[in-house]
Amino acid sequence: MDPKWYTYLPDVITQEECNLLYECFTMQEHIPVTTNWFAQHRFFAQPEMLQKTNQVVSKVVDTLGLTLKSGPQPRVFLQGDYMDWHIDYLYEKSEDIVLECILTVFNDSDSVTNFKAGSRQSQVNTQAGSLLIVTRRGVCHSVTPVTSGKRYTIKFSCTVRDTTRGLTARDKVVSGGSGGDASLRGVEDPEAL
Repeated sequence: MDPKWYTYLPDVITQEECNLLYECFTMQEHIPVTTNWFAQHRFFAQPEMLQKTNQVVSKVVDTLGLTLKSGPQPRVFLQGDYMDWHIDYLYEKSEDIVLECILTVFNDSDSVTNFKAGSRQSQVNTQAGSLLIVTRRGVCHSVTPVTSGKRYTIKFSCTVRDTTRGLTARDKVVSGGSGGDASLRGVEDPEAL
């Protein structure tokens, strides 16, 4: 069974990197996308934005000792946009622990990310430069509707690299890293909320 956890890491990228990506977001035409469980704006990123986004995401992934699986996918949340309660699922077989990562580039919105496990709930107001990580098949979460402001994020998926002999990827995620790597420390177990 995969561990059920999430973590919020502030200041994963610099304000300069946020500003660079913010410029890329504002140069794009945003297309509304609505399903029965979310509403958000997406766009077909221009090559310049893709290159800058890939560089920043690669730096984050390398710093945390992860392996990029898919993405990055820029997302824009404008007034009325939201994500309903859901759990990220695997659509393919994988022995690896797959992490859904949300890098916040800009957020002056009143929207927050909620988590729940049973009757317990918690929330995070993501700030520019932060990274929110949730395991697939992990904790149930949602993004509240934006009623003012906007939120620019980049979503990507990673797997945990097994770089330490004797520890499985699951052990490293649950223990918060190994060998002095504190990058995933502070992981919160929703059962402890």
